[in-house]
Amino acid sequence: PTTIKVHGCSRSRQKNLISKPTESTLYDGDLRLERAKAMDLIDAISRSGELALVESSFHVIVAATHCFDETVIDTVVKQNQNPIES
Repeated sequence: PTTIKVHGCSRSRQKNLISKPTESTLYDGDLRLERAKAMDLIDAISRSGELALVESSFHVIVAATHCFDETVIDTVVKQNQNPIES
């Protein structure tokens, strides 16, 4: 399986509608805390799943890893083959 590791996310946030946005970077501990806050907010808005969230979107990232038997150089040099056509 492929694991995607996030080493930091940038966030733009405004304290209120009049203030200017500020940029900050979130790392592991902050990401966990913000994820928990987001899940708590969704839970409160949906009344623990009782209300449907209409017009909402959910983003999923799917990653896959593929291992080749030989490197590109081995395929080209040792086997004298075009790896694109093989």
